[in-house]
Amino acid sequence: ESFLTLNDWRLQSNATPYKPVLFPRSSAAQPFAANLAVGYISASTLHPEACYRLLQTIATTPDIYSAMPLRRSVLDAPALTALFNDDVLALYREIATQMDAPDFLSLPYQAISGGFGSFINNMWLNVAMDAYVLRDADLETELATAQQFIDEFNTCTAGMNMEMIGLSQAEMEALSQQIIDCAISIDPAMEQRLGPMTGN
Repeated sequence: ESFLTLNDWRLQSNATPYKPVLFPRSSAAQPFAANLAVGYISASTLHPEACYRLLQTIATTPDIYSAMPLRRSVLDAPALTALFNDDVLALYREIATQMDAPDFLSLPYQAISGGFGSFINNMWLNVAMDAYVLRDADLETELATAQQFIDEFNTCTAGMNMEMIGLSQAEMEALSQQIIDCAISIDPAMEQRLGPMTGN
């Protein structure tokens, strides 16, 4: 069982055993961390109104992205309720409510650096932590296994353009598949964890 993000495909069904939760509340605050996606309009654009309409459409059309919408009016939109299960929707509404609370504490969000490869490396670390927390496994053993997978994966992907800078869409898709194939060749369980990204 791997680490899940809110847009994980396994959270889209009400039959899933997984349930997302907020950080534990302290006596002083409700901590929260999130990655905020934003759009900007260039000052030099010849069509600022069209750009604004595009951003407005994106913000009010939740089925084109898998994340909590910025506008609270969209939280009950049929398109959003069709994307996520009841637990995720309830969490989104709880977050919206908590953001108005005086003890709401927004923590800095550490984005993943290093491209797709870092994302996969982090998954192995999350699997190790899950085993320790959920199955009372030996943490040092689990971390040693994760480190072995990471070392082998980094060797397999050495020389690849992991940041995918300057690549066309077709080149990015081909490189992503090579990276995924490396991960699965090292740890076959990654095929299930990576889900639809495997292309199988």
